[in-house]
Amino acid sequence: MSRIDELIERMCPDGVEYKALGDLFDTRGGYTPSKRNPEYWQDGTVPWFRMEDIRANGRVLREALQYINISAVKRAGLFPAGSIVVATSATVGEHALLEVDALTNQRFTCLTLKRQFADAFMPRFLYHYCFLLDKYCLEHLTQGSFPSVHMPSFMKFQFPMIPLEIQQEIVRVLDSFAELEAELEARKRQYVYYRDKLLAYSHDSSFEWRKLGDIAHIGRGDYITQKGIKPGKIPVILGGTEPAYYHAKCNHAGEGIVISRSGINAGFVTYWNEPIFVSDG
Repeated sequence: MSRIDELIERMCPDGVEYKALGDLFDTRGGYTPSKRNPEYWQDGTVPWFRMEDIRANGRVLREALQYINISAVKRAGLFPAGSIVVATSATVGEHALLEVDALTNQRFTCLTLKRQFADAFMPRFLYHYCFLLDKYCLEHLTQGSFPSVHMPSFMKFQFPMIPLEIQQEIVRVLDSFAELEAELEARKRQYVYYRDKLLAYSHDSSFEWRKLGDIAHIGRGDYITQKGIKPGKIPVILGGTEPAYYHAKCNHAGEGIVISRSGINAGFVTYWNEPIFVSDG
């Protein structure tokens, strides 16, 4: 039994209460200050977050790509640190945790715990739980010129009233996995950097250069349909990231590089050193 299971069995053996998003949070929409007033965009000190900030800096937001002047802030004030901002139009299915007082553009709805629930939740727990809210939003869209969340359904999304000690353990476990994921992503970027650096020889160097057609046998695969497949163990390569299915015959054996030439995976490269059947794609 895990630590979380033990805590649940001890602290809430009969389950937990759920509350609707609209009961737990004060909700406000973001906005874009008028471009006609240059004062709003000069000498900015207020972080103003957009989807570009999530793309550049991840889902925990501290520093913004763009700042606005305090004079551009409406009477309701800033979104407080610890709030969750959820994309409810355009790029639906994204959210972020604010670690600073800030504002967002109109694509986001800000969730700030009501005063009576302020001590009932850890912001990091809400951040992790809102990945379920992201999926829920994608399943509750309205029809229009661009995707937007059906807000009456949005307000009904349910959050569990889990004891803080259990929230803390859940956050500890999920944060550890997030750190591992970040490390793997950093390793991938490091590989790409050194791969490109090591292979970026200049044409002005003393190396001799040859055209691909001079050094390699280049040929297209063979057209085949699923009806023409005879069950076997030979991978059939249609240009995707994995074999499409398996065949009884091969049309290439030994080392080879296969490059997809069309479709969504055009340019995708795989290396093979076993019998394969290469399709005409």
